[in-house]
Amino acid sequence: KLEEEYPKLQIAKIDEILAEQQRQAEEAARLAAEKKALDEKYASLITLADSQVESKDYSSAKTSYSDALALKAEEEYPKSLIAKIDELLAEQQRQAEEAARLAAEKKALDEKYASLITLADSQFKTKEYTSAKTSYTEALALKLEEEYPKLQIAKIDEILAEQQRQAEEAARLAAEKKALDEKYASL
Repeated sequence: KLEEEYPKLQIAKIDEILAEQQRQAEEAARLAAEKKALDEKYASLITLADSQVESKDYSSAKTSYSDALALKAEEEYPKSLIAKIDELLAEQQRQAEEAARLAAEKKALDEKYASLITLADSQFKTKEYTSAKTSYTEALALKLEEEYPKLQIAKIDEILAEQQRQAEEAARLAAEKKALDEKYASL
């Protein structure tokens, strides 16, 4: 009976049910494919970030972990590693600042030392030995390991000792001459 409506309605309902099942199956397949792609991208980002940590490229690793976390916000692994990286980066920053501070201090010390040596050398050349010795001593106090100021101080000590010896000899000779002159004058 081709003219009956009931079988036609039932066939239409079955077609709708089959179409709905097909649509649901396609949606489930699409969602599964999206989840698989998301899982693969997440795993790829985590692998990349882990290798960046191993090579100590912490800034890039933090970016990769953040990208992975954006895909799966509930995951603890990238969160914990981002926190560790933040600590490492803060420590690196602190060390860099400390190194810069030490370098600036060393530069200032080197400049002061060089200035004192230049002054001392100038004083030495103009035979201002006491002043030169003071300047070399100040320079040596800045850099105890330096040999040059030690050598110059030793030279100055020798020069001053020789000057003292010559002054004493001159005084002795002057006293002898005076005594002879007085003896001669009394004759």
